[in-house]
Amino acid sequence: MIKDQNISFLEWHLDAGADALLEEKAQNSLKNSSNAQVKVNRNQENNDFVKGEINYPNIKEYNNLEELKIAIQSFDRCNIKKTAKNLVFGSGKVGSKLMLIGEAPGEEEDISGEPFVGAAGKLLSKMLNSIGINRSETYITNIIPWRPPGNRKPSIDEIEAFKPFVYRHIELVYPKILVLVGGSAASAILQNDLGITRLRGKWFKFQEIDTLPIFHPAYLLRQPSQKKQAWEDLLKIKDKIEKLQ
Repeated sequence: MIKDQNISFLEWHLDAGADALLEEKAQNSLKNSSNAQVKVNRNQENNDFVKGEINYPNIKEYNNLEELKIAIQSFDRCNIKKTAKNLVFGSGKVGSKLMLIGEAPGEEEDISGEPFVGAAGKLLSKMLNSIGINRSETYITNIIPWRPPGNRKPSIDEIEAFKPFVYRHIELVYPKILVLVGGSAASAILQNDLGITRLRGKWFKFQEIDTLPIFHPAYLLRQPSQKKQAWEDLLKIKDKIEKLQ
């Protein structure tokens, strides 16, 4: 039994400073085609990335999440894992209707090996609770499975290196709805250079999956005035889930 939905609902609005409920507006569904086979060949300087072409194994051969996890753990072409404590692979319900993908682990995630366990994770749980969703009934992962040194943003090279694993991760979880949490996740999956403020709130298609970019909870902690827009996006997720039932 999750926390009383009405309480979470009120807490969310009090934190946001909202003075009115917002109705969801119809959104266009934009088609996006993505290539799951990625080769990386970069020349820019990046001490955490091993230069040169990456020849991936046949990722389609990984038939379950455990096999994929082992493959990522063994992947040595990106040195970012050398400064991290733990692989942060993913958590939640396999086969969930709702899958969320964030950016990269922070310090607390690096220690625990679980995604979204710090302050941003607590806010994410509250956000889900406010629309009647138990976090344990979702599946959550990140674009990057290792904590970048000093909590810096992952580089383009690092994101490109792990993209094929993320694509297979999505295929294995096989959600009905994909939520991209933050700008890095949105631009990586949608292959779109627009910022999160222009992408959020719009429905896209990724491998035939309804996909919605939203603000990252860490951003909302820094910019609480943006919670009203975040609430709009939560309502869209709620409405989409209800239509699946």
